[in-house]
Amino acid sequence: HGQLGLGSHIKQSSRPYLVSSLSRTPIKMVACGRLHTLVVTESGSVMSWGSGERGALGLGDAIKKADTPQALSNVGRAYGQPVIGVSCSTEHSAILTSTGR
Repeated sequence: HGQLGLGSHIKQSSRPYLVSSLSRTPIKMVACGRLHTLVVTESGSVMSWGSGERGALGLGDAIKKADTPQALSNVGRAYGQPVIGVSCSTEHSAILTSTGR
């Protein structure tokens, strides 16, 4: 479902891979749901990828899948508040900003 963030050429793996599109982005936190993944960068922004069913990626209802990390422009720095935490579950994601928003 794309939750590895490695593009469409690697669908599953029993060993770790570098998510090359994030290789120059300092990551502070990673959260994994059943079919999607989120990261918080050191600058406080959020990126997501994997299955976007029911809006789990935070990218809008029109995006059902992302094979590589996509920036969430509607949270974090877009509000002028860095994100300090994320969590994922089966079909949802939760994001917490430094002001508790």
